[in-house]
Amino acid sequence: APVETYDPQIIRDFTQVPPSVSRDPRMQALLKKIVPNPKATMYDKAVALETYLRTNYKYNTNIHPRSGEDPVMWFLFDNSAKDGFCNYYSSAMTLMARSLGIPTRVVAGYTHGSLENGQYIIRGVDAHSWTQVYFAGYGWVNFEPSASFGAFQRPRPSEDAASGSSANSALGALPL
Repeated sequence: APVETYDPQIIRDFTQVPPSVSRDPRMQALLKKIVPNPKATMYDKAVALETYLRTNYKYNTNIHPRSGEDPVMWFLFDNSAKDGFCNYYSSAMTLMARSLGIPTRVVAGYTHGSLENGQYIIRGVDAHSWTQVYFAGYGWVNFEPSASFGAFQRPRPSEDAASGSSANSALGALPL
């Protein structure tokens, strides 16, 4: 299938947004601020969302969201300290991207842990979540919206040509 062709099931499953979010005028205004050019590529929109969250919020596991309020909407709009942890960042990026019609999901796993006596040890504190965006012809691509974690390295087309790597060439062909 051509790169521009998306599996309709991916679109149905990974662009759903609760009506309370899609109708909220604050979300629409924020998205227009972050992505002012509606003709930007999906990749550019995803990078803009990732950058916005990384630069406008700080990482903190000791937060106090209001009871009864949608946690993502609280994180984005009613959180005066503009802080949160990975679940808030990844969920916020996912809902914002989906609100733009971009197929997105939250992924949960672990960071690399710590090296102890020649072995990597993974503990509960190493749990983490991030965002993946689906690009037709390329699959799921990692994005790291959390401020205190290193950004994922995504190959650029010029790097792929130099390396000759077929594994990287498909990802490097993303619309940049």
